[in-house]
Amino acid sequence: NVALYLNFTALADGTYFFNVTSNDTAGNRNLTLLTRTVVVDTTNPLLTYGTTTDANGSYVGRNFIIVNITATEINLNITNVSLYNVSGFLNQTNITFFNSTNPTYFNYSNLIDGIYFFNVTANDTAGNRNNSFVTRTVVVDTTNPNVSYVGRTDANASYVGRNHIIVEVNSTDTNSTDTNFNYTNISLFNASNSVILRTNQTFNMSDFGSNATNVALYANFTGLADGIYFFNVTANDTAGNSNKTLLTRTVVVDTTNPNVSYVGLTDANNSFVPRNFILVEVNSTDTNFNYTNITLFNATSSTIVRSNQTFSVSNSGSNRTNVALYINFTGLTDGVYFFNVTVNDTAGNSNKTLQTRTITVDTVAPTIALSEQVVTSSSINVTITTTDETTSVNGSCLVDRSGASVSGTGGLQQLYEGSLTCSTAYTYTVTCLDRAGNAPSKAITVTTIGCDAGSGGGGGGGGGGGAEKWANTIVVKNEQIEKGYSRELKEKERISINIDNVVHHVGVISIDSAGKKATIEVASTPQKITLGVGETKKVEVTNDSYYDLQVTLKSIINGKVDVLIKSVRELITSVNQPQPTTPSGETQQPTTSEQNDGGEESTTQAGEGKSKGTLAAIIGALVLAVIIVVVLIIIVQHRKSFRY
Repeated sequence: NVALYLNFTALADGTYFFNVTSNDTAGNRNLTLLTRTVVVDTTNPLLTYGTTTDANGSYVGRNFIIVNITATEINLNITNVSLYNVSGFLNQTNITFFNSTNPTYFNYSNLIDGIYFFNVTANDTAGNRNNSFVTRTVVVDTTNPNVSYVGRTDANASYVGRNHIIVEVNSTDTNSTDTNFNYTNISLFNASNSVILRTNQTFNMSDFGSNATNVALYANFTGLADGIYFFNVTANDTAGNSNKTLLTRTVVVDTTNPNVSYVGLTDANNSFVPRNFILVEVNSTDTNFNYTNITLFNATSSTIVRSNQTFSVSNSGSNRTNVALYINFTGLTDGVYFFNVTVNDTAGNSNKTLQTRTITVDTVAPTIALSEQVVTSSSINVTITTTDETTSVNGSCLVDRSGASVSGTGGLQQLYEGSLTCSTAYTYTVTCLDRAGNAPSKAITVTTIGCDAGSGGGGGGGGGGGAEKWANTIVVKNEQIEKGYSRELKEKERISINIDNVVHHVGVISIDSAGKKATIEVASTPQKITLGVGETKKVEVTNDSYYDLQVTLKSIINGKVDVLIKSVRELITSVNQPQPTTPSGETQQPTTSEQNDGGEESTTQAGEGKSKGTLAAIIGALVLAVIIVVVLIIIVQHRKSFRY
């Protein structure tokens, strides 16, 4: 019983057959042992992934993973495909290949979002094993990324007063690993829907660390011309999921200030209006109106009214770029007001360059006072005094008589008319306009001085004196005399005053400039006094033993005297007071005077008055002659007595 061992070595891979024949010495042979077939296979199976197999490190936006395997092996036995997720083993599939030339397709379906790994091991019949096939990683991600506008992103339908648009978005994806974000695409269009700029940004999650699931992207589109723009955002992840739901926003770039101008009924700058309201009308020109602000201030710069008007572009139609605003500031009290205008557009551009205007509201007419000043037999001079609470009289007042003229401006003016008829009444209607156009009128009637009756005669005792002929008579109010009235007078000019309802005059008869003296007549009862510069004398004109007037000669300059006249009431106590004298130096009895309607004095003498005056003069002369004769007789007799 002998065992025989035989080892056929160094055989090439292939199919071999062996059989055994046994012979003994007697020549017996045994050929019945079965021939065996043996395959020598020393080569591991060859495996390859098919083209449809999900790539290593891939992201798939579906809930299944595809594995496609091709095995190259003449003695293929079993191929093992195993699938794992991050928590461990999930599935193993063993497949016995009966035909190694056809690829094998695997579909792991109904997978939840997550990270998966798969690998393949192949065994052939000879026991050769291929486990060197690379394990592939696949991310199943069926969820779209979230995206939102954040931070400084310009709002939808906004207007910006700059040449750039800001977009900031936040992209969030729940299945981040290393690179699940792919890109966020921000697209900007102009009004014609042409793409202006597109921003794609790919995020590498390894660069974001723990913030890999929440990434913000900031984009600034600069250098834009004025116009309407649109932008939208699309977020994509690596699995191909896309979010395009973010609202497309519209932004208007407007870097141009609106234009504004005063138009229409607007009150002019520095104007005066006779009404209690101010009108403002402005025209605003801009492509993107927001509001026009009109502000009114009074003289203390306190805000009275502010008018903001917002213009809706959609409601303005074709006129949306040119809008007029009218406002009426009513119920104003008299005073000075200022208004200005500011125009703003929706983008925040503002125009404040329009001039601030000043308006004076004056609804009250000025008051007019008329008073006679210098009145002669052929001329009239009237003082016009005006007062106005708010404005002043604009230029010279107007008078209705063609021969009269008005000089001066403002609150004090003079009316003059010459070449008039003596003893005649003239009526003047004076109209004075203030700067607001208020035009009140007032009338005055003035009578020229009476026609000259000629010179009067004087009798005996040193000759007669004629009546003075006065060139001008100036009427002065009693209250002016009470305060003290000063006036420059020429020769033959006089001042008319009223004391106890009797008209009196103070007039300059002659001026001695060299001697600095003047002869002044005070009447109704004519009294001639001579004053030097700086001298003062008191006179009595009412025959009541009281001084009535105090006359001071202030100066003599250029043929004019400056006389100060003041009312007094002082008892006469001195017995040595100088007696009033007539211009001829004679004692003069009082004469009467009457005042005409115009305020001038005209001395009238009836026939009876003349006779009495003449008789008095004769009697006086006779008395004086008798006295002289008596005195001479006494002197002669005295001399004779002395001689003897």
